[in-house]
Amino acid sequence: MDKLCGNCGQRFPCGGGVEPCWCDQVRLNESQLTVVGQTFRDCLCPTCLQQISDGSRVEKS
Repeated sequence: MDKLCGNCGQRFPCGGGVEPCWCDQVRLNESQLTVVGQTFRDCLCPTCLQQISDGSRVEKS
């Protein structure tokens, strides 16, 4: 299933809860998970999620 990234608006494939999904490979620490959960309502694209994992600041559009 395709979704739109809640941060940048790009379309991306989402596993829809079926494992394994690409997002399972991106490691976020507890603080990052909290920020994502409080800031976004739905999934983020691979680029935005990786930027958060790398410690880059991501601005909600």
